[in-house]
Amino acid sequence: MSGFPADAPERRCPEGHAVSPGLRFCPLCGRHVEATAVAGLDMDGLRTTPRRRWPRRLGVVVAVVAVGGAAAAVVLATRGDGDAAPPPSTTVAPTTTVAVEPGVEGQPCAPPLAWSGDLSCQPTALGPLWYQAPFAEPTDVVGLLGDWTDGRVPASDLRTLSGMAFGAGNLSERADGGTDLWCVALSLRNYRTVPVAYGPQQLRLLDPRGNLTPAVEEVGLDPPPLERGELLPGGVVSSYVCFRPSGSTGRHAVAYQPPGGVDRILVYFDRA
Repeated sequence: MSGFPADAPERRCPEGHAVSPGLRFCPLCGRHVEATAVAGLDMDGLRTTPRRRWPRRLGVVVAVVAVGGAAAAVVLATRGDGDAAPPPSTTVAPTTTVAVEPGVEGQPCAPPLAWSGDLSCQPTALGPLWYQAPFAEPTDVVGLLGDWTDGRVPASDLRTLSGMAFGAGNLSERADGGTDLWCVALSLRNYRTVPVAYGPQQLRLLDPRGNLTPAVEEVGLDPPPLERGELLPGGVVSSYVCFRPSGSTGRHAVAYQPPGGVDRILVYFDRA
């Protein structure tokens, strides 16, 4: 289709040659043919007013902006008075604080609780109980004097520090050569990979006033108490050690300090 009306008037160039409506120059002589408006069309069948395409494009842009504005209005409406909601990744779940009741001596306790003030959670025949441990440092290991029968040492009565396990039990009083003594049985085990020196010089008696008294190393006790020696890896030594009475009543402890360290194992007992 040419796009021109079927009744468009015949056009001729200045020389009189017939020219079709779609041409501006005569194909025979090359002369220019002037435009003649016909029914709103120019000589080439085109509209006298050029078609403007930008209003349609502008309409598309306006439509996009309108849709975007509507979406933004919906988002703002869901957020209330303009307060921006934090992104989900920044939401922090509320934490729950668990209150821990302070320890009371003689009352039940449970691991992993170890200390409450100057109270230590200790295993007993009645289960774990809070037990006061005076003069104990936070890095000390605390235990209770055992009651051993048939020479057997329960594993629960041993405390381990720096690869050495120590326990004491069976407090007794005796007099040798006119000297009053407090004596306790002991068990010492070496869990290190190297030999460890041991002896009564590593043991002290801690009295209720915080004084430390060394173990008695005098000869003449029968059977002989703990002597100095060397304990091989995995080895065990069982003996006893004696102290002169402190002259005080209250809570005492047998203190063992492994070689090469400053921390202690404290095994507590009460004397009336």
